[in-house]
Order: sequence, then structure tokens, then C-alpha cells
Amino acid sequence: MHVPERTLQPRSLPEVSPAGTASPETDQPSAADQPLAEDQQSAEVQRQGTDRPWLRSLRAAATVWLITHVAYVALTFFAFFQSNRPVPKSWSKAFANWGNWDAEWFVVIATRGYKGYHGPDIDEERSAAFFPMYSILIKIVSFVVVEPVVAAVLIAFAAQIAAFTVLHRLTEQEFDGGSASRTLWYLVAFPTGFYLGLTYNASLYLLLVVSALYLMRRGTWWAAGVVCALATATRSAALLLAVPFCYEYLRQHEFRLRRIRWDAGWIALVPVGIVSFASYCWVIFGDPLKFMHAQALWDRERDWPWIGIYQTVKILHTTPNIFANDVRNLMDLGSVLVVITMLVLGFVGPWRYRRDQWFLPLFGMASILFVICFPSADVINRVPLLSAGRLVLEAFPAFMVAGRIGRNQNFDRGYCFIAILLQGLWFTHFLLHHFIG
Repeated sequence: MHVPERTLQPRSLPEVSPAGTASPETDQPSAADQPLAEDQQSAEVQRQGTDRPWLRSLRAAATVWLITHVAYVALTFFAFFQSNRPVPKSWSKAFANWGNWDAEWFVVIATRGYKGYHGPDIDEERSAAFFPMYSILIKIVSFVVVEPVVAAVLIAFAAQIAAFTVLHRLTEQEFDGGSASRTLWYLVAFPTGFYLGLTYNASLYLLLVVSALYLMRRGTWWAAGVVCALATATRSAALLLAVPFCYEYLRQHEFRLRRIRWDAGWIALVPVGIVSFASYCWVIFGDPLKFMHAQALWDRERDWPWIGIYQTVKILHTTPNIFANDVRNLMDLGSVLVVITMLVLGFVGPWRYRRDQWFLPLFGMASILFVICFPSADVINRVPLLSAGRLVLEAFPAFMVAGRIGRNQNFDRGYCFIAILLQGLWFTHFLLHHFIG
């Protein structure tokens, strides 16, 4: 039976106090939680004929993946022929730029390891900045498909579909089907959303952090700990999963220390990925913190979270024509401000998360703070928020907020039009070997 997109029936039960009565915080949903008339009808259809929520989420994820990649293929051919290159003997050459920039590092690390090579763009001293999980998977899959590049593509595609499936299920569980569908579309339509479909570790990281949060919500702490360990082997930012782990565990135990049990110890698995990589760096480079020290070779430095924003605004203010000369700074700053705004709305306003859902915006806020606390100090390119336009995708709870705001048709159509237009321009720019995000 076909189920309409908008299926609004909140699935989260209200918190229950020790006395067995509903918590006053959560038993009265906000105005944004009240179903619309059409959502009530959709929910009725869902109750009558939909008893496979994971299959529904998989279909939604596969649909988003298929449609977006058809668009990416079309833009790739457009960019290739617009570059005045000769018609390729193999069409795969037209798609080679899907593996531009950071993607090259993951493949090189998978084939050659972290040491023993030097080149014009890639050298072992900077390689430690890339965590190993994605490269390990490329190495494993390449035993089957032979070509590491093909392995990287297959892993990225599978990870994106899986990540979108879990994200759809989590959002539908917390809110409703309409919000879940819009969350996927808003995330992938974001101007830098194309990175989730390329041979980067973005989709793998998204899969792991969303899965970890989903397991935390279910109270499956051992599994959440294992997934967190895999996530910290993918990106150091995954260490922030300790924040929602602590909050959600304490919330489920009513913030009472005497209710804490031995299963809280699974939080010790969160840093395992980082500790393992540090041990490897100690053996290979003689420096257990090589992955941190390598950031300096990428002109990264730790600073206060507002410094990168301030420096970017200052550069834009002194640029004669920002739309012609400083689009990267404009893009990075705009991306950061949009995501921060959505996360703030996750705490205040009609679309805010309930307090029992705060593990989501807490992770989102921690993620965006992590991104902007390491601005670029490159005095030549002068892009303080370098890569922030791409890394804000990790703060996915912001897009869940947008998915709820998207009930308003004006917002929905306006966001999609602007985001898709900008993504088309930036993806084409990326395909022409210009760094974006």
C-alpha cells in the first residue's frame, strides 16, 4: 500500500516519573508537535497498512540516493564537456574528479599505508590527519573488486544509503514521517551535500554517528559504545558522542546517581578508535599525537569558536567584490550561520526539541563548535573557515529541525530552490577541480 509522505504521529512516549505519572515537561507537546489534518489521515493509513518501518526508511533513503546521483551524473557530463576536454575513450575518466582533493588521500593510504611515499600533493607527514577507518574498508573491499577507487565508491554509496535509512528511522521515531523525509532531502540538498555521495568519509561518518545516537535512544549501551569506537576511528570529532551518551544515559535513569548501573561503563568504548590510532602513530611515526600535530601542516590551529567567524567577516568586509573574489569565505560563513541558527531553534521556539530529545541538539551544537574551533591560519588563501561548509553536514540534528520547519510550504520551496541552485553551481565548480568546502 502506498503511504503518503506526511505521516505525522509522534512515536516518542512521554517521560514517566518515579510515581508513574507523566512528566509535565513532555506530556504536553508543543504547537509544532500537533498533527495537521492531513498528517492525521496519513497516520491512519500508516496504522492500517504499514508495519515495516525499516523497509519504509530504506525505500526513502534509496529514493533520495538514486535521484541525487542521477543529477550528479548529469552535472558531471555537463562539467566535463564545458571544460573543452576531448571525448574520453572511457567514460570513467569523466567521473575521475569525484575523487578530487581529500578523497585521494584515503585511496593512497589504503594502498600504500601512512608512510613510504612522497609526491607533489601527498606526503606521509600530512597523512596522519586522516583517520584510518574508511581506508581500512577500502583495503578490505579492494580484495574483492581489485580497484581501490571502485572500492571507495562502493563503500561511499552503501554508507550513504545506510546512513539515510537510519536517519530517516530516527527522525520518524522522534517526530513523524513527513519530517523524516524532509530531513533527508534538506541534508542532501544543502549546497555541500554532494560530499555525502562522493568518495569521502563523510557518509561513513554520518552512518556511524546517527547509528550510535539511535542505539543510545534505545538504551542499547554496549552496541552504542561499539559504534562510537568505530566512529572515533573515522573522525576525531566522533569523540563528541560522549556528550549525548552521558546526557541520554542520565536522562533514562532520571538524572539520579544511585540509578546508574554497570552498563554506563560502555562509554569507555567511545575513545577506543582514537586511542588505537594513537598507538599506531606511536609505532609508525614515533609520535602518538601525530594525528594532532599533522593538523599544523594543514594550517589548522585551535582557537576560540568566534575567531574564525570574526576573521571571515573581516575579510569579506575588506573585499571589493565578495561575489566575484571571495565566494569560498561567503559559502563557509553562510553554511556555519545557517546550521547554528537551526540548532538554536532546536532549543528555543516552536520547533524546539523536547527536553527528552536534547541528546540530538547537544551533539549538533558540539559538532559545529568543534568545526569552528579549528580555523585555518593559511595567510595566502585567507579562508579561516576552510572546509566548514562541508563539515557542518556532521551537525545533522540541525537538518531535523529544518525538516520540522518545512511543514511551511514557503520555507520548504524556498530552501529547496536556493539550496539546489547553489549545490549545482558548487558541484560543477568542484568537478572543474576547484576546491569547494
